[in-house]
Amino acid sequence: MTEDAAGRYEFHINLDANCLVVRFFGEIEGALFYAQFVEITSHPDYYDGLRRIFDFRGCILTISGSDMRNLVGKIQTDRPSPAPYKAAVIVDSLLMHGLVRTYIGLLTVPDSSYKLFNAKNGPVLGEAVDWLGLSDDFTPPAFLLN
Repeated sequence: MTEDAAGRYEFHINLDANCLVVRFFGEIEGALFYAQFVEITSHPDYYDGLRRIFDFRGCILTISGSDMRNLVGKIQTDRPSPAPYKAAVIVDSLLMHGLVRTYIGLLTVPDSSYKLFNAKNGPVLGEAVDWLGLSDDFTPPAFLLN
């Protein structure tokens, strides 16, 4: 877990399920978002083809359009040719939906798939797990269940 004055994140890599789970909390600025990218991709269990669940429920991403372009550019410079992956993104507001769509639109990871799940009207974790093709015995980390 890493945090700054406004926000934090937690992550877990489940190698049995071939899945990375990241949950953000609070106000997420570009520097913290980049810090999670560096920490996760440096983890010994990380590899590019992991399926992913990103959970932004209750978060605010405070980043300008130009800062987002710079952030994506920096990420793509650090990992110029990642393997394709499938990512489920959970949001609970139209603002986060729009920001995440913008971020995804700027990424260039050929053959990767993304799907947004809006938790505003109820739980969607089961739908995200199903869409990713995770087995019924996949147990989400506790921080994802709150």
